Amino acid sequence: MEPYPAFTAGTVRGYGNGKMIGIPTINLSMGNVPKDLPEGVYACRASIGQNEPAPATMHLGPRPVFGQESSCEIHFLDAKDIPFPETVTVYPIQWLRDIRNFSSKEDLVRQILADNDEARGILAIS
Repeated sequence: MEPYPAFTAGTVRGYGNGKMIGIPTINLSMGNVPKDLPEGVYACRASIGQNEPAPATMHLGPRPVFGQESSCEIHFLDAKDIPFPETVTVYPIQWLRDIRNFSSKEDLVRQILADNDEARGILAIS
C-alpha cells in the first residue's frame, strides 16, 4: 500500500458534534487537505505545534448523521479535552473504512469507538 501524504492544515471552528457525543475533534480547513486523499476514516498520527505526533483517527468526508457538509476532523485517541490550535500536522497511516450513514447517534458512537480500537491496534498502542 502506498503511504498517504502528511499534511499541515489550519483549524476551523466546527459544530461541536464530537464534543457533544463525547469524542472531541479538531476540525481542519478543507483547503489544506490533499485533494487526492480518499474520503473515509483513517488511523493516523497527528501533532500540534512542536509536540510529537500522537495516535489519532481522522474522518474525511460528509457527516450524514448530522446532515452536514464534508469535513476533515482529527480525534486524538483517549483525549478528553483538546485545545484549539492554529494548525495540526496529520500523518495518515491506514484507511479504515468508507463514510457511512447511521440510524442514530448511538450507532455512530459505537462505530467510532470500534474505529478507535482498530486504530490502536494498527498504531500498536494499548
